[in-house]
Amino acid sequence: RGDSSLPPVLNGVVLAGVSGVPQQNITKRVQFSDDDTWVEATANHRSDTTLLLGGDGHYHVGLRFFNVAIPPGATIQRARLYLTSAETIYKNMRVTVYGDAVPNSPDFRVGGLVTARDRTERAAVWSVASSEGWIPSREYASPELKEIIQELVDQPGWVANNAISLLLIASPSDATPHRV
Repeated sequence: RGDSSLPPVLNGVVLAGVSGVPQQNITKRVQFSDDDTWVEATANHRSDTTLLLGGDGHYHVGLRFFNVAIPPGATIQRARLYLTSAETIYKNMRVTVYGDAVPNSPDFRVGGLVTARDRTERAAVWSVASSEGWIPSREYASPELKEIIQELVDQPGWVANNAISLLLIASPSDATPHRV
């Protein structure tokens, strides 16, 4: 689309490379329409096919991964989030990635706004400079998220096959959000 007045658009969300004890790799995709959302002001946008992220801190994203088979006591060795851009955009983007600080994250139909959910103490800052650009259909990897996932699976009440949500909270960085 190339419209620089709109936020970036994301699609193809994947939580990958989660590994624990016993050694295994897990790749999870968002499975249901109520498991991903973007927030503008006081509204979740769950039915959109793309997500808006960034945009001067106005567009936040929530991603829920259902049935995550990490057993209690597992040690997370690595974890990353992969997003696929839905547009060409050359704008700065800075988001802070948190986990939804509950042992079994509800979907976004019933679990409230991304911005209103309790957040993990651990977080990771994901910055993309305008010079790097986002290109349609290209996959972009987050910084390391293992400490966030570790905090989630270390909670009392965590059991294998619970759901995990990642909360991408935008920082004021530019006026245009990214579409993913």
